[in-house]
Amino acid sequence: DIVSSIVSDIKINKTKNNKFKNIEGSFETHIFILNYKPMEDIKGSFTYSNGVLRINELSMGDNYRAMGLISFKESKTIDLSIKINDIKIEDTSKFYVFPDNFNFSSTIDSMIDIKGDLEKPDILIHLTSCEGNLQDTQFKSINLNLEGAYPMLMVKNSRINLDEGYFILEGSVDLRKITTKNVIEDLIIKSNRETIVWEGWDITKKRADSEVNLKKSIGGNVSLLYKTYIEDETSCKEKNKNEIELKYEI
Repeated sequence: DIVSSIVSDIKINKTKNNKFKNIEGSFETHIFILNYKPMEDIKGSFTYSNGVLRINELSMGDNYRAMGLISFKESKTIDLSIKINDIKIEDTSKFYVFPDNFNFSSTIDSMIDIKGDLEKPDILIHLTSCEGNLQDTQFKSINLNLEGAYPMLMVKNSRINLDEGYFILEGSVDLRKITTKNVIEDLIIKSNRETIVWEGWDITKKRADSEVNLKKSIGGNVSLLYKTYIEDETSCKEKNKNEIELKYEI
């Protein structure tokens, strides 16, 4: 649901022969509420001519900016760039991106390029995050790269950097799920050569050593515990072995 008050200025330009030339416009919201949550005001300017809408400026507060064009000709296309700057990840809860019980706190920057067919464009997303917390794990940074044709994006060359070592991110993101809080359910996290599905696991890392514990409830009082280690490949010490444990709480 959207509630907003919008102020706009639209100008229709004509040629000397009194024929249609283009439309120039600008707008700004003074109140913008999305899904019952107050948002930053949106403002923008655009021109429309010969079946092409050119977005000269589109912004939400100081942190979201977009520009590009959309062609409504026979071959409908889009070429749009979006820049997200210095956003607290907690604020994305306004868009219903993450599950309610998903603990992720950090600040992110992102570049998004959308090009190609208007109904199924190619999308490229590059996201970086500074220090923060993911569930019970502290991390130094996150580099996430997504690419593909709407709606399915594949994760490429992405990782979570820890104080010691890192996790590798793989899997996919279905953009159709972005408003259902299930957008991350197909992400996969890898540590060393072992693979663990992200969704449903509690991840903890002991700060004093390389041990990483993952826990998942599998029903009732039964939990599956998985212990692994982020190894220093330059060390001559004997490597720790991964452990799997089934735990029943009375």
